[in-house]
Amino acid sequence: MTAIVRIFCRSCKTCILNKSRRLKPAGKLGFLGPASTPYEIMSLDTIGGFGGHGSSHRYLHLLADHFSRYAFVSSSKLQSAKDLIKIVDSAQRITRSRRC
Repeated sequence: MTAIVRIFCRSCKTCILNKSRRLKPAGKLGFLGPASTPYEIMSLDTIGGFGGHGSSHRYLHLLADHFSRYAFVSSSKLQSAKDLIKIVDSAQRITRSRRC
């Protein structure tokens, strides 16, 4: 039924002239990479829903390197910026110590 109404509204001259919302063009997806060196491109994700099993930590933060596929993992009680900064800082410390 929705498809029928949509077709009718798109073909009705009155509907076209009086329509307040215009269809916006869809955006294009971008591509990352390929990474040419380790730690050049990294992805950060937060996974939730781990509460309950005797731990107060409910979120898992995952930072992955696109070149080596190496992953840094951290858990936290909240999804705050401080928690995300903490995992990025720890990854930077580890990578600096490996380069020296």
